[in-house]
Amino acid sequence: MADPIVPAAVRMPPGAAPVGTTVRRVYAASGLALVGNQTFTLLLFIVLPVAQAGLINWGTAVCALAFYILDAGIETAAVIAAKRQQVPLRTLVLVVSSFRGVAALIAIAAWGLGVLSGRLGQAESVVLLLVGASNMVRLLQTPFSAALQVRDRQADAAFVSVVPIAIRLFGLGALAFVHAISVNAILVASLVGDVAGLALMAYVAGPQGTAGQGSLSARDLARGLLGSAPMITASQAVVIAQSRFDWLLVAALASYAALANYALANKAVELIVLAGSIFGRAALPWFVEGWASRDIGPTVRYLIGVTTAGGLVLALMGWPVLHLVTGEKYAQAAPMIPILAALGPALVLFQVVQFAVVGQGAARYVVAAGGAGLVAQVATDLYAIPRWGGLGATFGMCAFALISLPLLLVFARRRAILRGRPALELLVGGALLPSVVAGGYLVARLLS
Repeated sequence: MADPIVPAAVRMPPGAAPVGTTVRRVYAASGLALVGNQTFTLLLFIVLPVAQAGLINWGTAVCALAFYILDAGIETAAVIAAKRQQVPLRTLVLVVSSFRGVAALIAIAAWGLGVLSGRLGQAESVVLLLVGASNMVRLLQTPFSAALQVRDRQADAAFVSVVPIAIRLFGLGALAFVHAISVNAILVASLVGDVAGLALMAYVAGPQGTAGQGSLSARDLARGLLGSAPMITASQAVVIAQSRFDWLLVAALASYAALANYALANKAVELIVLAGSIFGRAALPWFVEGWASRDIGPTVRYLIGVTTAGGLVLALMGWPVLHLVTGEKYAQAAPMIPILAALGPALVLFQVVQFAVVGQGAARYVVAAGGAGLVAQVATDLYAIPRWGGLGATFGMCAFALISLPLLLVFARRRAILRGRPALELLVGGALLPSVVAGGYLVARLLS
């Protein structure tokens, strides 16, 4: 039995763009967004005093976590529902905005409680209010971005998301030019950018932005979202927990110095893993149609090849480059980088299969496979971190990859989501680089 999203026949949109072309455009837009965000963050550290830069980053982290929870899986569920059933854009906006309104009330209540209890000072409360408003505006883009995605206009939605970042950078430059740099002014400029992004997303969705002219009522759509979103949220929570819980264990069972080395080794690998998340989210409407409905295979093989090559380069050159920049300061990261780099393709493909399974209404299998991998990871961490510090956490990552991807592929095969050659390619793609790195290590040990 599938997770309860309103079932219906899924049709490919007319004039559907080739998969490869769409994915390349999405990666180009995502690359611009990534560079823009990183540049903005770096500039904050340059133009603001350390304490103020830290305050903005604190507010950003708090709101990112809070609004990730408050999203409650609605963003993904809306795309799936709009793809499975024809839904007028007006209905999609009405229902999703209702959920977002509830999220806003919860956020405001939590903020007010923090202010009234005295836990939030004036500076912290203003930062959370402005950053929270920006996050809320971004959540309101959901119906419009969903309408674009189900019509193979994922790249349009991705390029629109670059606009708020450009406005943010322009605003920061303008504030610096008139000597008006302050935390609140920067956050107001960011909010203006997000509002402009919302308006542009709605405009681009436009008359063709509706997800069809079907008769699905707002009540039925709301029921479908409420039925599917919790399991989707659980599947996403597993991935988030897997990527950060080990950081807490390293800090608690080893030291903050060990965590710094482990986090640094993780950062480069996360750039590789991000490729899987970007592709999976862009391909979600196609996964709703079914793996075989589009020519997804060549793009996935290309993704396997690129991430495997990137992981191999990182395994060989990651520490030498880091050593060139930092010297021996982060020497403990040296043995961690090749291990984590080798796991990159497997972690990328887990995210791809995750979206494929969720798109077919089977998010509970992601929870089961990811949960089993997470239990193995934590168990390994509890044994290995006290003995080997941050290096022990890499063994936990190995345990997660060893269990989660093969188990999820088994579930996908049983549900006929993936069969035959695609499933085998994904399994081999995830196992190839770890086998090469492990083999190279054993040969080096034998020759030494």
